[in-house]
Formats: sequence, structure tokens, C-alpha cells
Amino acid sequence: MALRKEVRQLLKHDPSTAAPGVTTGDASADAAAPGADAEEAPPGDDKAAPSSDEETKAIKERIVSIRRKIHKATVNAVTARWNYEEGIKRPYFHVKPLERCQLKNWQDYLDYETEQGDRTRIIVLFERCLIACALYEEFWLKFVHYLEGVKDSTLQPKIRDVYERACTIHHLKKPNLHLQWAMFEEGIGNPSRAAEILVNLEKSVPNVLQIAYRRINLERRRGDFDKCTQLYEHYINNSKNKMISSNIAIKFSRFCFKVMKDFDKAQEALKTAISKDPNNPRLYLQLIDLTLQNPDMKVSDVTAVIDTFLEKDTTDADQKVLFAQRKLEYLEDFGSDIFSVQAAYEQYQKLVKLSKEAVKKKESKRKE
Repeated sequence: MALRKEVRQLLKHDPSTAAPGVTTGDASADAAAPGADAEEAPPGDDKAAPSSDEETKAIKERIVSIRRKIHKATVNAVTARWNYEEGIKRPYFHVKPLERCQLKNWQDYLDYETEQGDRTRIIVLFERCLIACALYEEFWLKFVHYLEGVKDSTLQPKIRDVYERACTIHHLKKPNLHLQWAMFEEGIGNPSRAAEILVNLEKSVPNVLQIAYRRINLERRRGDFDKCTQLYEHYINNSKNKMISSNIAIKFSRFCFKVMKDFDKAQEALKTAISKDPNNPRLYLQLIDLTLQNPDMKVSDVTAVIDTFLEKDTTDADQKVLFAQRKLEYLEDFGSDIFSVQAAYEQYQKLVKLSKEAVKKKESKRKE
């Protein structure tokens, strides 16, 4: 009916479309031509005047014009995508790896469709892609990044569905996907689900430091500091690598001091780590920095930490020089006793000399 109304309006304003015939001679009657049937029925009256041949022809032409535009747009869309469709050689799932050219074709096709901006087409193409490329993590990540980038809360169930399919069916041991999923759940206000995801991931992929830090920081953001402390101590005590254990201890010390405001616990964490890894300079440097930040700091507290490191026989000579230099600078800036500054300077010079001698010995051995 809307189309018929539109055509009638066009015919009404275009006299050239009127049907040829004899006029009545009455201007008022002729003005109503091509007949009284062109008049619109009053509101509520469903009876419509029979359409003339001109009206029928005009309706047909209008329909064809509309369809021709749709057909042209469809042809252009198909032509633009034809090369990508031709490049898809395996649209079904198979455990056999895809060729690089196939993967690139999917990447290019997805990029093109994303540029066009039709959300329905983009999602359909991603779903088609994930049938053939289900074993490739990057396509799952590309899909969720697109969905999250739309910033539409109604897509949250869809995003969760994509993560669940990726992480529970195809990629059970891919940390990156699981970590992204946990971030998504926490971001929409579901930290309990995020914690569950991280726990399950750690069971599948143990001894991954990034997972440990994510679990700890998730609990910190939730405000559960007791759980944070438990996790820190668990990872420190159960780490198979001494270096990793020391790195976690440094983070634990910062957490105790900056978040829990507990200087003694922070200091204890570092001293315990030093007892297990006595030759690690990072632990001593962290302990020095921690002592410097203590409001009740004493000069002797800082120099005592440095002296502990310098007195070790197993310490590298170059490292000793750096610590001696730091001690000298600290005493010059904060020390109240000039004799202690002089002693620190002499100690520094002595260690520099020993370091140079050690370098000469190494060079002579290489020449031999």
C-alpha cells in the first residue's frame, strides 16, 4: 500500500503519465482525470479505486528499480569478497595444520570485513573462520578483541561464549586465552569466576609465574590481603627455582610495606629470602631501599645491610664496587661523622683496585 501511495503521488504530479482519452470539457472533471478512482478513500474506508494501466505499470517499474539497486549492491558485495572466498580451500575442521596462505587469507578476509563495519557479517565470518581455524589461538583472540572493542554490554554473553569454547574445548593449556578470559570476567564484576578460571589454569599449566602474579593481584584488588599473603608464601616456599623465589619475595616485601603498611613483615620477607639466596644482589638492594623508606630510619641500619653484602667472600668484585659506591654516596648525603665517610672512601678505593686486578687476571688467562 505504501508503494501504491507513492506511485499515485508521482502520477498525480506528472501529467505526461495520464491516459489518453476524450475530455469532458469540464475543467473540474478533467482535473480529476485519470478518473475519480484516483481519489483517496476517506479514513476508515478500505475500498480503493481500481488501479489504471498507467498506475500498474508505474508500480512494476518502481519495484524493478528497487530490486535493481539491491541486486547491484549484492553483486558489488559478492565481487569484493570473491577472491577471499576462492582462497578458502578447507572450510571444515581438521586436525591437520592449515597452510600459511590459508591462514593469511582468513586474516585478510576478517580485516576486510571488519573495515566494512557490518556487525552481523563480521560475527558470521568469524564463526565460519573458527570452524576451520579452531586450533589457532590468534583467531579466538582476534574475535574477542573485536567483540570487546564494540563496547556493547549486550554482547557480554557472546564474549563469554567465545571464551568458554576456546578455553574449555580447543585450548585448555594456552595461558594467554585463559588470562584474557579472567580479565574479562573481573572487568564485568565477576571476580569469583575470574579466580576460578585462574585456579583451573594453574592446575593445567603449573609453575607459570604470570599466573601466580595474576592470582595474587586479583585477591589484592578484591581486598583479601590474607589470601594474598597465603599465596605469596605458597609460591615462595614451593618454587623450584631460587631466582624465581627471590623475585616473588621482593614483590611480597613491597606488598607488605606499601599495601599492608607493615615494615617489619616486609623486612622479614627480604631477610628470609637472603638466607636462602645469599649472593643475590637484588635482594640486598631491595632491603636497602626498604630501609631508606622507613620513617624511623637510622644511618647505621642502611650501612649494616651494605656491609653484610661486602663481607661475603663469594660476592662478585664488580658488585662489591657498586655497593661500596652506594655506601659512600649515602654517607656523604646523610652521615654525620666525617670519619665514617673517609673510611667508606678508602674501602671503595680498595675494592676498585681489587676489581681491576681481577680483570687483569682474566685477560692474562685468556691470552694463555
